[in-house]
Amino acid sequence: MNRKTPSARRGGRIAIVLFVIFAAGAAFFGFRAVMFAIHWSIPANIERPLEPWMTIRYVARSHDVDSLALAASLGVEAAPGRRRTLEDLAAERGESYADFAAQVDAELARMRADD
Repeated sequence: MNRKTPSARRGGRIAIVLFVIFAAGAAFFGFRAVMFAIHWSIPANIERPLEPWMTIRYVARSHDVDSLALAASLGVEAAPGRRRTLEDLAAERGESYADFAAQVDAELARMRADD
């Protein structure tokens, strides 16, 4: 007779559950990577004109500059967990969005000229 002990069956179940968890994680992060690759390969998403909903990080990625350097040059504190939009940043500084966007555009032009 080839009977498995209860602990052997339990070990097999644990292995299956772990496999399913890891496979789901790999599928999730693989899908996310593909979506990012597709998004940034579309020419319309590269060097987009500034819009109020954009974050410093998005602007930097779109214009191919370092986000931390862009934030520092604008005098914006780079808080990793906070996603403040350009509109929020302008309001925090007591400026209009148009004035702040003009500063960001000028800084982007300066950073690209330095490269």
